[in-house]
Order: sequence, then structure tokens, then C-alpha cells
Amino acid sequence: MSTENEAPEELSKEEQKAAKEAEKAEKEAEKEAKKAEKEAKKEAKKEAKKEKKKKRKFILLFLFLVLGVIMYLNWDMVYPQIAEMTQDIPVLNSIFVIREEVEEVVDPYIQSLEAQLAAKDTSIANLQDTNTELRAQISRLQTFESEYNAFVAEQLAWDYELANANPSLFVKTYEDMYPETAAQIYASLKGGVALTAEQQAHASLIADMKVSQAAAALELLLETDIVLVQNILENMDTSSKASILDKMSVDNAAQVIRLLSPFN
Repeated sequence: MSTENEAPEELSKEEQKAAKEAEKAEKEAEKEAKKAEKEAKKEAKKEAKKEKKKKRKFILLFLFLVLGVIMYLNWDMVYPQIAEMTQDIPVLNSIFVIREEVEEVVDPYIQSLEAQLAAKDTSIANLQDTNTELRAQISRLQTFESEYNAFVAEQLAWDYELANANPSLFVKTYEDMYPETAAQIYASLKGGVALTAEQQAHASLIADMKVSQAAAALELLLETDIVLVQNILENMDTSSKASILDKMSVDNAAQVIRLLSPFN
């Protein structure tokens, strides 16, 4: 009976011992876990501090960069202030030297030249305006002149056709219509009518000459009285004209053909 009662007591001690060891191991594990957690927190804090330092450095670098850009863009305003603040610092006062303001001296001669230049510019602008106006007037006058010349040409062409058709009747009719100005305007036409018979006789006389002599005489007259040559040839028949032209030089014949051409 006593032996059977002792076995459970021994098992109970072993269990207690195992329980103590398990408890001890659990405590050790908890201690290690706490230690690991503590180390992890330390590492996390270190990493957080590193990140903060990196961010701080980046922010400072960015701020310095922005400040540098602002100073560069406003250097004329910033430099005097820096020079004033560093004038008592040994090294910096030799780098940032206070600039003395130089009063700008204006030369009276230069002022005079600038005034003259401004006056010349104004004068040139006025002349350009005047030139533009004159060009516009010239353009209008040229248009008027062209229209007037066309009208005069048409009037002269009509008068020429009418006068050639019946010169005597045309002169008489014009004198009846405009007696005050007939003598002045149509003196040449009246003279042509009065001398028509004489011109025809004179032309007939030259046509009766030898062709070579008539051609030589007319070539001489081409140099002195080209209008007379034209009048003489216009009162000749076509055969006589052709014979005389045949005896002339090529240049003189070309000149006479140009005189007699109806396409002029």
C-alpha cells in the first residue's frame, strides 16, 4: 500500500519540475522576446532618426537651392546687404566689397546730339508722311493723265480720219463752228490743204527723175528734213515708191518704210 502511494508523489515532483522548467523556459522566451522587441524598437528608432536626418538634409539643401536662386535673380539688391553685413568680418569683407555709387555724368554735347537725333527722326517721319501723300497724289494724277491722253488720242484719231476724208470741208466746218480758235488750232491742217496740189506736183517731179538719182536725193534729205521726205513719198504711187526704195541702202529703206507704215 505504501509503495503504490509513493509513485504518484514522484510523478508529481517530476511534473512540477517539468512545469518549473517549462515556466522558466517560457520566462526566458518572454525575456528574449522582450529583448528582441526592445532591439527592434531601437533599430526602428535609429532608422526613423536616419530618415529624419535625410529629410532634414534634403529640406535644407532644397531651401539653400531656392535661396541661392532668389539671391542670383536679385543679386543687385542682395549684394549690397551682404557686403554691409560682412564688412567687419576679415575674409568676407575682401570678397563682398561695398560698391561706391558712381554718379552718372551726362555730357552736354551728348545731350545736344541726342536732341538733334530726335529732331532728325521727327523730320524724317514727317518727310515720309509727306512722301506718302505725294505718291498718292502722283498716282491719282497719273491715272488722270492716262485717261486724258486716251481721250485726246481718240479725239485726234477721229479728227485725223475726218480731215483725211475731206480736209477742205473739215476746215471750213470747224471754222464755222469755232471761228475764234480755228486759225490757232487748225493752221497746220489748212496749210496742208492749201499746199496739197503743190506737194503732188513736186512729188510727180521727183517721180519723173531717174530712180537712182531720186533715191540718192531722198537719202540726203533723210538726214536734214525727214518730214519733207515723208510728204513727198506719201504723194507718190506705190510703184514709184517701190522703185526708189529698191535703190536705197538697207538702213535708209528701213527708215522710210517706218515713216510710211500705217502701224506707227
